[in-house]
Amino acid sequence: MEPDSILSQVSFAEFLDQVQDGLYIVDSRRRIVFWNRAAEELTGFAAAQIVGRSCIDPNVLDHRTILGESLC
Repeated sequence: MEPDSILSQVSFAEFLDQVQDGLYIVDSRRRIVFWNRAAEELTGFAAAQIVGRSCIDPNVLDHRTILGESLC
């Protein structure tokens, strides 16, 4: 099977779910729209608990700069 045909059979979300680093994607409203398996393992939150929530929710994520400014 050609590599191109293999890639076309795997959805982008399925591909991202196989990434071994915690990965999430937010939309323009800063709502989490994707949460991969590695993110589940790292945080203990299942995707079903997180997807649809805001990334600025302090009970979900709290990414900050070295100066303490919110990154979300």
